Amino acid sequence: MNYQDAIVTADGGVNMRSSASTSSMKLCVIPKNAKIKAAQYDNDWYAVEYNGKTGYAMAKFISFTNEDLTEDELFRHISNIEKELAELKALLRA
Repeated sequence: MNYQDAIVTADGGVNMRSSASTSSMKLCVIPKNAKIKAAQYDNDWYAVEYNGKTGYAMAKFISFTNEDLTEDELFRHISNIEKELAELKALLRA
C-alpha cells in the first residue's frame, strides 16, 4: 500500500480497528491531530499506521497533509465534506 502522511480530524479521535468494520476489535483510539500514515483501503476506510501499530480507521475522520491526493481521494474528501455540511444544516434546522 502507498502510505501517506495524514492527521486525525475527529474531535474525539478515531478508533483503530483490526479490520475495516465497526464490529471488528478496537486496537486503540488515535487522538485528534495525531500524525499518522494512511493508505486508501476502500471508500470508507483507510489502512493506517500509528505508534508502531497497524490497522484500519474510518476515512471520514482522516485528512491527508500533503496535496498529492489522487482524484478518487479528492472526490471522497469532497463527498465527506458535503455529508458533514448536510448534517450541520439539519442540526441548525432542528
